Amino acid sequence: MTADRTRTYMAQDSRRQQLLDLGLELFGTHAYDEVSINDIAQQADISRGLMYHYFGSKRGFYLEVIRYATDLLLEHIHPDATRSPEDNLREGLRSFFRFAEEHGQAYLMVLHSGLGFDEEVRIFLDKIRDEIVQRMLGSVPYLESTPLIHTLARGWLSSVETCVQRLLQEGDVTEDALINYLGASLVSLLAMTFTHDEHNMQAPWHETLQRALESLNAAQSLLDESQK
Repeated sequence: MTADRTRTYMAQDSRRQQLLDLGLELFGTHAYDEVSINDIAQQADISRGLMYHYFGSKRGFYLEVIRYATDLLLEHIHPDATRSPEDNLREGLRSFFRFAEEHGQAYLMVLHSGLGFDEEVRIFLDKIRDEIVQRMLGSVPYLESTPLIHTLARGWLSSVETCVQRLLQEGDVTEDALINYLGASLVSLLAMTFTHDEHNMQAPWHETLQRALESLNAAQSLLDESQK
């Protein structure tokens, strides 16, 4: 490849990156129907034709912006095998919150897709949420992936998303408090799946929680012993 062609490709990549960043800003502050190709092209100081060349349509552009936003989110969530499961969970939550604070518009756009009910967007975001759950649970030793654990973890992730959204909009609770309670809630869910079957869950819930806490303490003792 010649030097001129290399510079051309680099310039195209840079322009595409600028358009995606612009898309985060526009779709993060305006409803999907309020943004037109003309608006995007005008703010980017390019022609409509170049927008169609890069993305095919406004919907195509929007889908690429969503993919870009979720890539930014996943970059923030990386378990470390040298850390304890609790530290990995805490750091994963803190990274999730950090992304939302640094890229608030992108986060809210991903959470509330402006296309309304769109099957392609729903399937894509479901896969991203599955990936986040797997990363946050992946460092837990001896954790067997089951439909029940996955479903509970996905429900827990929905509560994380709701808490982050409220923090961004209201700011009346601290990030540390949310991380502490959200982390503890997931650990409690997992403890109950480790120690109880569906029949046992019919017992009074406060008794179930007490047995789960006892199991957690026993598991922590074993983990401490293994790390000595």
